[in-house]
Amino acid sequence: MDGKNFVAPSIDWAALTQELPQTEAISENENAIVMPYQDKVYIRLNGGDWVPYPQ
Repeated sequence: MDGKNFVAPSIDWAALTQELPQTEAISENENAIVMPYQDKVYIRLNGGDWVPYPQ
């Protein structure tokens, strides 16, 4: 980036954000982590093992 976006009258957001890497959404709090992996959702509670999220 050359810094011109900060002074431009308008920004082409589509061009600026194209080809950005995509990541899966992960939910986390102090006791649990929930994330998708290979088309399934897994959960890890209190630092334990990863298990399939109950459906």
